[in-house]
Amino acid sequence: MHGLFGNKAVTRASGFADCPPLSVARRVRGVGIDRNIRAVDTGRMRVRFVSVVWFLCCVVASAAASSLSWESKRFEHTAKPGEERVTATFHFTNTGTAPVEIINMRATCGCTVPELEKRVYEPGESGEIDVVFTYGSRTGEQQLRVSVFTDEQAAATQLQLLVNIPQMVELSPRIVYWRRGEPMEPRTVRIKVATEHGIAIMQVRPHNNAFAHKLVENEAGEYTLEITPPTDGERQMGRFDLVSNFPEDNPRVFPVFVGVR
Repeated sequence: MHGLFGNKAVTRASGFADCPPLSVARRVRGVGIDRNIRAVDTGRMRVRFVSVVWFLCCVVASAAASSLSWESKRFEHTAKPGEERVTATFHFTNTGTAPVEIINMRATCGCTVPELEKRVYEPGESGEIDVVFTYGSRTGEQQLRVSVFTDEQAAATQLQLLVNIPQMVELSPRIVYWRRGEPMEPRTVRIKVATEHGIAIMQVRPHNNAFAHKLVENEAGEYTLEITPPTDGERQMGRFDLVSNFPEDNPRVFPVFVGVR
């Protein structure tokens, strides 16, 4: 029987011809177990990571939340002729259950000054912040911000001011000069005023009589200032002040600078 049913024949007949040795099988099973363990560990790490992120988001959201409820955080205004400043008022209410202290206010420009009556507001108490914006010589669209910091949140509340300051008087050019040695011929400055606001040029005040001038009103809202330099062509400087009619109590002056260089 050994000759007829040898080990090789018996092995094939028993169906174990393709099975690996026991040591190899153990190693394969070990690799599979290791992979399963690593997969479980990775899944646990992902769960922990998501939990940490969720916790941090909750903390940040809690810190960012504010008990101060604002009626509006945006102020828009168009300046009127003769207006030198505007005051924006921002109203708020403490809708929380604990007192809130406003610890600081910061403006993006020295021309903007926030004012506050007091610092601490009890639950249910209302207050307001007045922001005074002084125009100075600014024209056009002005965008300003005031950051309000409280003792209950790390992030500041941003209050925004959008102020349009129409250009009442436009000069082109504002500076007129001649070079020594070139012909001392008259040159002109074009002047345009906002007639829709009733603006007009009332007079021209020279600061150096060596420069002659003539103001001509071409049509409604447009003027021409003709300036003639001294004939000797010597180096000197001068200025013409264009006096407007606004505001009535203290009319604004718009300078034109001239000179021979």
